[in-house]
Amino acid sequence: MKIKLIILTILTLCLITAPARADLFDITISNPNSVFNGVSTFTADASSAIANIQLGSVIGQSPPALGTAAVFVWPADLGSFSLTMQVTNIVSTAGSESADGLGSFVFTDVDGDTITADLIGTWSTLGSSNNFAGVLGNVSYNPSTIGETTFDGGTGSVPMNFAAPLPWNGSIVHLTATAPWFSPNGFDVTGGSIDITVVPVPGAILLGILGLSVAGIKLRKFA
Repeated sequence: MKIKLIILTILTLCLITAPARADLFDITISNPNSVFNGVSTFTADASSAIANIQLGSVIGQSPPALGTAAVFVWPADLGSFSLTMQVTNIVSTAGSESADGLGSFVFTDVDGDTITADLIGTWSTLGSSNNFAGVLGNVSYNPSTIGETTFDGGTGSVPMNFAAPLPWNGSIVHLTATAPWFSPNGFDVTGGSIDITVVPVPGAILLGILGLSVAGIKLRKFA
């Protein structure tokens, strides 16, 4: 089964499940610094220290997490966001560009707490942008201090003590990089966005589908 069909199935299941399980929170990153090393490694990093136009926030969508944490906003060097992904099965045919992506991210707030997750999905092109669509697994809130329950920004904070137990599975991620397609020349650009919605679904369902996704990627390597 082709990986794009697998990812489409994942996204459909997440969307079907969403009405029964309210969104927990959203993550928005504006203008990350996106780098491809010309081989297989893609990174997307953001903080107010990298460029004064970068913004990062968490928006609570359901109790007890109502509210917004603006985690890094210029000029203060507050939090940071870092995503690393292995890009494989790159197809560079004009009009049919595609690739698989597998990786993880760390989002750090102003006092050292983190939100971490694994991700899997596919890349395609739209105009001058590379677009990644996929899902997250093993989403976790990791407080730096025992007993802390909030993800904090320079402005605002979002409670993380949800009724849904950790780790949260069933998130949807969309990443846009305004950059050339993946090639041996690589690229280093600032622009685009990262949008993540955490929508928990039954862990067994998501983990099973993620297992199929990983198997699909491995099979493509030997096809």
